[in-house]
Amino acid sequence: MSGDKEFFLDRFSHWIEHTLSRFFYRLGKVISAHPWLFVVLPCILMFGFFLRVITPGVTEETDPEDLYTPQDSVSFAERLVVENGFGYPNTTNRLFLKRVDGKNILDRSNTNDENKVGLKALLTAYRQMADIEVDGMTLANRCSRVFLADDNTTVSACDTISVLSLFSPGSSFTDDSVPADFAAIELAIDNSANVMDDIVTGLSADPARNAVNKAMFKSDLFGKPLPVSDTDFTLNSAATLVLAFTLINFDTRVNGDFVKDQARLDFEREASKQIRALDSKTFVYAPLFEGDSDFVASQALSGDIALLGPGYFLLLIYATYVFWRRNWVYSYSSMALVAVGAVGFAILGMWGFGVLIGTTYSATVNVAFFLLMGLGADDAFVIMAAHRDVPRTFDAKERVARALSRAGVSITITSVTDVVAFAAGTNTALPAIEYFCTYAAFGVLFDFFLQCTVFVAFLYWNTRREEEGKADWLFCWKPSDGDKTCCTKKEDNVKYDPDQLCLLDRIMGEYLPNYLLHPIGKAAVLVFAIALVSSSAWASTQTKSRFNIEWFIPDSSFINDGLDIQRAEFGGTPQGFGLYTGGQSNGELFVDYTTSDTQTALDTLISDTLESEYVRDCANAWWPAYKEFLQDTSVPGLTPQGHLLGNDFYTQLDNFLATSGSRFKGNIQREESGLGLIVLSAQRCTLEDVFESDSQVEAMNAIRDLADKHPELGGDIYETARGTVKLPFGYDYVFLFSDGLAVIQQETIRNIIIAGIAVAVVTLILLANIAASAIVLLMLTMVDINVLGFMYYADVDFNSVSAVNLVIAVGLAIDSSVHIAHAFLNAQGTRDERAKEAMRVLGRSVTNGAVSTFLAIVLLAAAESYVFQVFFTLLALIIVFAFFHGAIVLPVVLSLIGPDAHPPKSGFEDEMDKASQEEGLKPTTSTTFIV
Repeated sequence: MSGDKEFFLDRFSHWIEHTLSRFFYRLGKVISAHPWLFVVLPCILMFGFFLRVITPGVTEETDPEDLYTPQDSVSFAERLVVENGFGYPNTTNRLFLKRVDGKNILDRSNTNDENKVGLKALLTAYRQMADIEVDGMTLANRCSRVFLADDNTTVSACDTISVLSLFSPGSSFTDDSVPADFAAIELAIDNSANVMDDIVTGLSADPARNAVNKAMFKSDLFGKPLPVSDTDFTLNSAATLVLAFTLINFDTRVNGDFVKDQARLDFEREASKQIRALDSKTFVYAPLFEGDSDFVASQALSGDIALLGPGYFLLLIYATYVFWRRNWVYSYSSMALVAVGAVGFAILGMWGFGVLIGTTYSATVNVAFFLLMGLGADDAFVIMAAHRDVPRTFDAKERVARALSRAGVSITITSVTDVVAFAAGTNTALPAIEYFCTYAAFGVLFDFFLQCTVFVAFLYWNTRREEEGKADWLFCWKPSDGDKTCCTKKEDNVKYDPDQLCLLDRIMGEYLPNYLLHPIGKAAVLVFAIALVSSSAWASTQTKSRFNIEWFIPDSSFINDGLDIQRAEFGGTPQGFGLYTGGQSNGELFVDYTTSDTQTALDTLISDTLESEYVRDCANAWWPAYKEFLQDTSVPGLTPQGHLLGNDFYTQLDNFLATSGSRFKGNIQREESGLGLIVLSAQRCTLEDVFESDSQVEAMNAIRDLADKHPELGGDIYETARGTVKLPFGYDYVFLFSDGLAVIQQETIRNIIIAGIAVAVVTLILLANIAASAIVLLMLTMVDINVLGFMYYADVDFNSVSAVNLVIAVGLAIDSSVHIAHAFLNAQGTRDERAKEAMRVLGRSVTNGAVSTFLAIVLLAAAESYVFQVFFTLLALIIVFAFFHGAIVLPVVLSLIGPDAHPPKSGFEDEMDKASQEEGLKPTTSTTFIV
């Protein structure tokens, strides 16, 4: 029965190969007869597609939530509830101040005046920001403040967290023209007999509070304070000072698309620029402002895309070298320009066609440009190698037709496997991967089309040039010594042999097989391959699933100074979240906040949250602050639990929000009439540095579980345009990306399996041998395991960016393995002889393909953006492992357990030779050219 299957597959494969060979032969004849037609029309078509890119209305998708988050995530619906109810959270920026010499900025071993210098340097920066105005925006008119009296006119100083707040009296202002009383702060510092003692006095308020009544702890104000504990109010030294200031955020959405508060971002950039320009030989100012981060990340991506040009140049140089021969006539180096040009038109066509059919263009699609640049020239290498093997006794039309007939099957195999792999990769919940795979699939298809038309047309003209004895590049010049070898002494008069083997031919076809297929060589290769895959299998289990927007900051950016300080001295980047309660449906409120049961549930929710290992504090939760206000103002009617029931709850809530609690107004959405009942409320807390502990997903799930334990604080369903939400719930914007992390490993492995199955079907059809197909799939599996494992060694995490590159691995990893196996099956002799023959036929083209792909991306080793850094790392690994397993391991495995050869069969070239004999032309030996 097995034999019947093999016989059927063999016949089917032979039919496909015969049909393709006949098609490409006829295509070569038609192109040779009408070369201009096959140059102009394909180029016009590609450029026509590209015109769609430059028409109005085409934009790049930059919103991370629309790229790196499953679009069915519950976080989208929760986000709508939060944005509609509370708007966007305010933005907190941080400015760090350190000494240039690395000494502590505050230290009891310093003199009092030395310690004052550090405090005044921070005050100088604060004043500098206060003087900045960008398009009417100033720090004073956009900072967060609170009302200090129930008159809606008397306001506090700006919301800042810094040691300066300890020297600031309770200043109040009747307008927003100034952010703080700088003169009073400076006077307090100047008059201090011992600033270290005064700082300790301020901290001893337990807790100290800033202008908007936020608690301030020692760890908030100082980097590396000694003693470290916040409960120990003494201070002996501190390495760093920080000024954290909060700006009101006017981000919004227009037709569902996120629109950033550009005025705020521009102000933050200008403030950062001026602060960094402050002349100080003693101190280092390290701003960490959102405006800088947003701008620098986008600039880095644009700068890396500019590396496409130099990458093309490297590819052109290498292709020129591959096609060059030491003879004016037999050299075809000018075809390198055609090959690279065809790749360029394929990229333009891919870009335009993707936009034309409505596929979103995004940053990850830029990766496809570099990928196609690396893969695109491979088809040209195959066609040129086949052209070289066709006897020169045929005329130009026949040589080109036969070259395309031989190479056509091979480049079809390569293109089909790549297109199938990328098409399978579109079946994903992560939009970034779907968009990339769609563009990449069309890119490979268009490159295949252009190389088979435009490149072949130019090859026909170049073959005519060779026939006429004219020079490469200088097409009008016919050298008198056209049969001589260039670059030799004139007296040597060396005749050039166009059929001589180059060094790469000898290495891959003679030297390397002799070592690999020796018993010792086989053992060494197998032991190394097994050790490599075993190590990679273990390492793949250690790879983390993490996504950090900070990765998009270039390594060379000044922003990293602030990030490094924040990570090392301030517990990492604070990540806030909200616990959202309440809700209403058809005018009916889900929660009555005036009851004892609801207030007890709020107590439990806050206490359970603070007990979580993932939560740092709930300093910005309105409920405990409101209870503290009730206690401090000795409101009558409080229960032993500190609760205030009935309508008095809202009377005192109005007083709280009009005075010391005014900063919480944005956390409570109320009805506009009557008592102003609470519709929705947010208890805002802060997570620990869950990124460093590799617990982003676990923390998100823990917060959601906390909310789910208190159904009495919400209703059953809350309807939104993105689905339904069950209240209460825990939410932060970062949860959108944590939802992506929660599924990324499963999504990636699933995509690899789907693409692998699809490619396996193609492989089985083309190889027509179950055993050979299984061995090829084993090589694919080993390559994928190696890449997954080396992600850990290369410190690359699982996320949507790396997942894009792992989809690439399926298509690239199998190409060389399929072709070596195909050549092995068609070769005759012992297993060792057939393996050596496969390497002889294949080696040069596989090596050229690997080298050209690597050269196309090698400049990305210096990439500044995270997207291209990951792309370079993983694609380099894919190239190395695919070449190793396809050109080194597979021949050894086939020499040991490879299946029997296909029986000799006549092919399309035999038919062509028979026709040639009838026409009086010299026949050629029938061989199958594989790359």
